[in-house]
Amino acid sequence: LYDVLHDTSYRKKWDSNMIETYDIGRLTVNADVGYYSWKCPSPLKNRDFVTLRSWLPLGNDYMIINYSVKHPKYPPRKDFVRAVSLQTGYLIKANGDGACILYYLTQVDPRG
Repeated sequence: LYDVLHDTSYRKKWDSNMIETYDIGRLTVNADVGYYSWKCPSPLKNRDFVTLRSWLPLGNDYMIINYSVKHPKYPPRKDFVRAVSLQTGYLIKANGDGACILYYLTQVDPRG
């Protein structure tokens, strides 16, 4: 599950609301900046994010945390509303052989 959440090319297969996602740049071994956009139901305008994401393996468990950042090469686009992730986190806890529990918490300002 941890690998699935990190695989931007595979995400299009399981995230039917995603429009586009890609890595902007790697900051450290455990941190990057990325772009993500998703479809909103009509009459809402589609949203996008630029986030700083970090992750940490914790033995058999994993944590992924992100929050919005500004990037000079990726300003808000006219065809999207730039949403803000105040804090988003995934905790993947091992739960037996080949099983896990996913905890997902987010505080987002969708704007607009």
